[in-house]
Amino acid sequence: MPKKIPQKINADNILIQILTTFSKEERRMFYDFLASPFFNKRRDVQCLYQILENRKDLTKAIGYDRVIRKLFPKHYLNKETSIKETDYSRLRNTMSILSKLAEKFLLQLSREGNEVENHRLLIDEMMKRKLYQRSKSVLKKGLKLVKDKSLLQRSSYYDEYRIREPEFYLDVLERNRSMSNTVNPVVLPFHHYYLTNILLYCCAAVNQSKILNKENDFPYLENLLTFVESLGEQIPPLIQIYYNVLLFLKEENAACSFEKVKKLVEEWESNLDINERRQILNFMLNFCAKQIRIGNLQYREERFKLYDLNLASGVWSSGLYLSPHHFYLHVKNALEIEKIDEVHTFVNEYVDSLPPSHQEPMNTLCYALLMFAKKKFNTSLKILKSFSRQEDFFYALYIKTLFIKLYFELDRYDELRLALEALRIYLLEKRSRTIGEPIRESYKKFYSFVNKLHLIDGHPNQKGKTTELKVQINVSNNLMERAWLIQKCK
Repeated sequence: MPKKIPQKINADNILIQILTTFSKEERRMFYDFLASPFFNKRRDVQCLYQILENRKDLTKAIGYDRVIRKLFPKHYLNKETSIKETDYSRLRNTMSILSKLAEKFLLQLSREGNEVENHRLLIDEMMKRKLYQRSKSVLKKGLKLVKDKSLLQRSSYYDEYRIREPEFYLDVLERNRSMSNTVNPVVLPFHHYYLTNILLYCCAAVNQSKILNKENDFPYLENLLTFVESLGEQIPPLIQIYYNVLLFLKEENAACSFEKVKKLVEEWESNLDINERRQILNFMLNFCAKQIRIGNLQYREERFKLYDLNLASGVWSSGLYLSPHHFYLHVKNALEIEKIDEVHTFVNEYVDSLPPSHQEPMNTLCYALLMFAKKKFNTSLKILKSFSRQEDFFYALYIKTLFIKLYFELDRYDELRLALEALRIYLLEKRSRTIGEPIRESYKKFYSFVNKLHLIDGHPNQKGKTTELKVQINVSNNLMERAWLIQKCK
């Protein structure tokens, strides 16, 4: 059966998705881009962009027939004239060309924003054409650009390497056997670029292996750490940061390494590229979350500060939506340390910064948590029951956990037993293969302890066992809802 071709241009169309990201200034620039014969020689492509751009809401669907009548007005002066099948094909072809030109425009914007790379490409072209004197002039400007760069980011090392490399080649051409000829200015920035990248991806791999409880083979990792240590005080700040991140993720002198990273980030905050900072802070948040799960509850305040202090600077939303997972954990963590007013303000101000599909469910879940923290359990339960089902397993676990806590608080034991059984079944490996083993284990322990608490609560003669259970909860490694469970043992 032939695939049905959509007869409307709607929000799912890749062209519309690209155009809706353009700022007012970029839309004007794109119009000029399409008007330039160097980039576009087709008038119908310009006209299509004008038709789309003149609409108040780009994402609102518009029928092919309507667009075709505007795009080829001479053919359809009479409104009763039927649209030719060939014009549908012409429209689809015009849309495809406009999409490709929009992508080309984005590349053009990206190139304009990277002056160092533009200088390198120009030097390469000059050298190919044997215009060595002009190459030197461009190189001089390129060297000034890399020296002026104060940002701490991996690309800064790469930019310097890209400029230093033709400097070396020009030096070889001019003074082939000169004693002053050296490769060190080329090797050093590349060396730093390589080290920061390999350390970053090792951090990501170790972080993932800890979350999923899956051993990854890093045959070079120990050698890499030994090599970085051997550099001593020569280590640039960014390499120091990722080196210490790797140490705390590997749980080698973790607390000390975490403090070193915190101090380095604070010291170099104004120089750290915002995307680099977000990456580092994400590793720190994950570390705090794990410490909380294993019982180091002092990291709750640490986690709150890390997330909260970097909201205003735009670290969490720069070029991205806020992470729904981190959003929820921030709310939950803040409520556990009794920052109720801060949570109200945070949810109201930042829920619109989540991906659109997460805004309503996360708003509902956070207000259910807020009512729970205020001990308005019936209100919390009513809000939670209005929650629309989500496929993400984190949502499922968050909701099932909150239902269990609510039924426990409200002494609704029949519903509590059903909620516990629902969680037990959900945690079966064959039912939820996407859940990492450490996460599954932490919720299984929560399930087990609630079950024991429920049995004690229902039998007055068992009350003496709460002290013993509290000790078990305190020493249990990797446990969700530790603070609430301890509270219920009192």
